[in-house]
Amino acid sequence: MKICLLCDLHLPYHPDAIQYDVLRWAVEDMQKKHADALVVPGDFTIHGDIAQAEAFLEAIKPLSIPCVLCTGNSEYRNPETKEYFRALASPSVNDIGSGWRVIALHDGECRLTEEDYAALDAADDHCIVAMHHPFRSLPSPHREKMTVWRESHPHVPVFYGHLHYTKDEGDTHMLAAADPDKVAGEQPGIVYYDTDTKKLEKSVYFCPVPVEFMKFIGISCYHPETDIPYAAENHIGCIELRPGAGDMDPAVLDTLLRDWRRNGGTCLSLHAPDLADRDGNTASAVHWERFTAFASRVCADRITVHTPRVHLSVLAEKPSLLEQIADFAAEYIEKLPDGCMVGVENMHTERGETAEDRRYGYIPEECLSFVHMLREKCSRTVGMHLDTGHARNNMPLVETYTLGPWYAEVGSETVGYHLHQVNQDHQGLHNHNPIPNFFGPMICYASFFKMWSRGVLNHAPVILEIRPAADDPMPYRCTIDLLKREEERNVFDIHSHTHYSFCGRDDPQLLVNTAVENGIRLFGICDHNYGIGSRKREYIREMRALAEQNKERIRLLTGIEIATIPSHYDITDPAEIADYDYCLIEHITADESIVGGDLFGFCEKLGIRCGIAHTDMFAYCDKYGYDYTKFFTEMAKRKIFWEMNVSYDSIHRYTEHPYVKEFVSNPVKQKIIRDAGVYISIGFDGHRREDYDGQRVHDMYDFLKENGFRLADALFD
Repeated sequence: MKICLLCDLHLPYHPDAIQYDVLRWAVEDMQKKHADALVVPGDFTIHGDIAQAEAFLEAIKPLSIPCVLCTGNSEYRNPETKEYFRALASPSVNDIGSGWRVIALHDGECRLTEEDYAALDAADDHCIVAMHHPFRSLPSPHREKMTVWRESHPHVPVFYGHLHYTKDEGDTHMLAAADPDKVAGEQPGIVYYDTDTKKLEKSVYFCPVPVEFMKFIGISCYHPETDIPYAAENHIGCIELRPGAGDMDPAVLDTLLRDWRRNGGTCLSLHAPDLADRDGNTASAVHWERFTAFASRVCADRITVHTPRVHLSVLAEKPSLLEQIADFAAEYIEKLPDGCMVGVENMHTERGETAEDRRYGYIPEECLSFVHMLREKCSRTVGMHLDTGHARNNMPLVETYTLGPWYAEVGSETVGYHLHQVNQDHQGLHNHNPIPNFFGPMICYASFFKMWSRGVLNHAPVILEIRPAADDPMPYRCTIDLLKREEERNVFDIHSHTHYSFCGRDDPQLLVNTAVENGIRLFGICDHNYGIGSRKREYIREMRALAEQNKERIRLLTGIEIATIPSHYDITDPAEIADYDYCLIEHITADESIVGGDLFGFCEKLGIRCGIAHTDMFAYCDKYGYDYTKFFTEMAKRKIFWEMNVSYDSIHRYTEHPYVKEFVSNPVKQKIIRDAGVYISIGFDGHRREDYDGQRVHDMYDFLKENGFRLADALFD
């Protein structure tokens, strides 16, 4: 059996939040891979809301397979719905077919029942156990009982979530979260367990750092005298000056800013004074006069201002107070330089505040309301400045307003962002920390990247608001270095099919969008020669136009995959493909191939750049008696590249090419190819865009780079 495990999805209230897209993807993945059962080890909702539970159940209906639901701690956050979720949870013992059972432990309330223990005692080698928490975190005596049971049943697979990252300890498996907001240290996804092989296979909802993300990055300059020169030296296009920058020697600051702009600086942002205090008193007019004068002197391109953090009780007593504060703000906004943009920044609860007893500006609706109010009162562009750390460190509101709903609600209205990591210690959560890893642990930026790539989040300045520490005055450097390493990765895939191929069906533009979303920088569309047929001129015209339309997003190549068996070969005149960027040649090890043992002669006759698709080239050498070293050296000399085909999709029945698996595990073959200098390409060989697995392309790219192979993208510079 193939059992799918999906945990920690955390469906929120907003139907356009990314978690619902993950759910749609997971259902499609299970259908394509023919899962026999679904097991959910808890936290499929974020706050125990019945509407979200019903949305989950409705989404999985088309699967028509057994589903075992465990309830997690999130399902019991709402006291009013606890009974609903207790009733919704699956029984302790669940038959899922083929003689297999799932024991569902209901530890969402950090306790187990006698029924649970009875089911565990009856577990055998045709059972798996699903629960939400790691059993060692359960309170006594449940922890002790589970520990004794685990020691007496060491080979019964146990699956749990809650901590959001993958960890395997024998047959005890902790599962990564499906939620792109909360997965820790890796990509979000689901896991398949094969009861025959006992192996786990993760299917990834891939969310890479977007291509050209670096050009939107900025730093918050707490120490302008060192931060601005760093930005200039590293060609960082955006900087944010803090309120104290106005006290600097004007001549010194002007010189620093001039040098920064000469080195590519394009967006100068200023952090504005507050607009009002918690009692509703507007800020000092003197401070705002000084601020707007400073903004004009330095030619600010944008400002960020906090929402008026007036206590909700004050606003309840004075309904017109927000309008008055907006009037005050608009008066000074009009004094900003022409074209200066205004971003209204969300704030977060502080110690002692509750969802009801707090200040204004902590949830999306309040922030957008003030944005719209300001827009009506001034001529400047006003939008949302989304601070991800503030949205995350916002207890208890974050239990409802997770990052996914923030992105869905404010994404189209954003004019800028503050990014930083939130750290946790015994005193609580703390903002403005460096981001050494974009995938958690507290804030995972997977969903941010996905929503950015899809255009749900406006492309606007992304400022690293990371505060200096005594031992590290420039803590943003680790994040900048991380982004630079990403920018240097020229991940490419030059084997993909559109509706021009009989086995493909996608519109080329949709295919390009998928490549962009998967962080591909160089993408080759390479349809079958016999599918294109007599449309070879039409095909290249359309692909060239597509390349021009998308040149700011991705670099596109036009290729053609040439079948070399007589029934499919139709290249009567190589001139008809002479202006294609390359061709991929297939079937060369087939007995009926027209190539035979003369690969080099065949490529020479075609007259364009040639690569060999999904073929074991060592087997080809064996077939025709070629010496490996001599053959591959000649292949490199002629710049004929060899494809590592990483296909894994429904068209290919989710099978992997044995030659690729052999090559990545065989250092002898690797050395032969590396020493000969053969160029290696990567191709997912996609035929359905919904099947596209960017993680496989990225993983192969990293393997080839790390092991010193010549990459075929260099042939197209």
